[in-house]
Amino acid sequence: MLDTIVDGAVKAPAARPSHTWPILGAIVVIYLALGTIMGFLQGLGPVLRGQGIPLRDMRGLFLVLIPFGLAFLWAPWVDRLRWPWLRHRSGWILSMQALALLAVVTMAGMPMPTTSWWPTLILACVATAAVATTDLAVDAFCVEHVNAAHRARAAAAKMGGISIGVFVGGGVIVGEYARLQWQDSLLCIAAILALACVPVRSLSVRERGGRTAAHRANAAGQANPSSLRSALRDQVLRQRLLRVTLVTCSLLALFSFNRLLLTDMGVPLARIAWLLGTITPLANAIACLFTPWLCRRWPARVVAWWAAGFGICATLLLAAAYWNQQQDLAIAAAIASSAAAAALYVVLASLILGWADQRRAATDYALLYGLGRLFATITLLLLPAWIAHIGWIRFLLVDATAFLIALTLLLRLPPNEAGRT
Repeated sequence: MLDTIVDGAVKAPAARPSHTWPILGAIVVIYLALGTIMGFLQGLGPVLRGQGIPLRDMRGLFLVLIPFGLAFLWAPWVDRLRWPWLRHRSGWILSMQALALLAVVTMAGMPMPTTSWWPTLILACVATAAVATTDLAVDAFCVEHVNAAHRARAAAAKMGGISIGVFVGGGVIVGEYARLQWQDSLLCIAAILALACVPVRSLSVRERGGRTAAHRANAAGQANPSSLRSALRDQVLRQRLLRVTLVTCSLLALFSFNRLLLTDMGVPLARIAWLLGTITPLANAIACLFTPWLCRRWPARVVAWWAAGFGICATLLLAAAYWNQQQDLAIAAAIASSAAAAALYVVLASLILGWADQRRAATDYALLYGLGRLFATITLLLLPAWIAHIGWIRFLLVDATAFLIALTLLLRLPPNEAGRT
């Protein structure tokens, strides 16, 4: 069962579904807002590329993703501190949603930059840092308040919400960018961020009710407060961290450039926006919906290999389509590779939620997932120049090989490290 996937040891008592579904609904809405921002950033790349901006100059779009990787630096504060008059985790979620909203509204009040991007990039980094902190707080909440038997559902709710948000941000808003333009596009994102603050109340109500095992663990650990140093002294955590980072880097590189590849194939921007911006998130959401069901019936490593194999086949198909300049086949392969990555992320996220120590839930999650995102983002910053040098086909083949090696290393962890065997 799922609890053996996430902790490899003792079964936890089943959580009452009536208590879990409101939390899962709140997670979907919160991550819908986060996904809208990410989808808009992904869709903005082809827009700028279509305006003649060279591939080498697309680094700024990846620069604003760095806060997702740097979140481990302030994760101990998220574990130790709480805002006045607010609950611990829900207080961080609400305040960071408000900060992201303020940054996006401020950007909407500025004209789209044509020469100096730095003021806009700084505000965009503030917004992504805020939603990255929200991500930390939500996952720490799940570690503390979601039973092990429902953690794959929580991971699926997270990835499903992101997929719907990418549909809205990268499909609908970018697809209508010619009509909306810069200001109205950002105001649409701001409205979604505002709406995402509403369901935080259900998380606050859950925090208010009773002392959980996490509260008892935190009370027992007050003499040894959460810190990066204490987390990194854990040898098992370091081993997990290295292998998760390798998988994250290679996996993100495998599908993050699909839209730019299609742009270089001559696929019209409107077609990229509406097909990859709408069908891809829906395919990802379907993959997220079925992955927890698969995880309840087969071992984690089996589900991971199925998803990886499907993704590698899609990547090889994408390389073949690029070689033959078959646009329809390339679009289908790009959609399939993204869906495979979404399914694999559900498995990885459920593992990470189970691995996190309840005394430092945000810190452990930030290290295991966030640090991998940091190195992956740095890799994405460097890759455009390398892709321009070696070409798309060689890049896809090299990265697919690196991904297979990294996943093999992760799944070779002992059963209590990598899930049920």
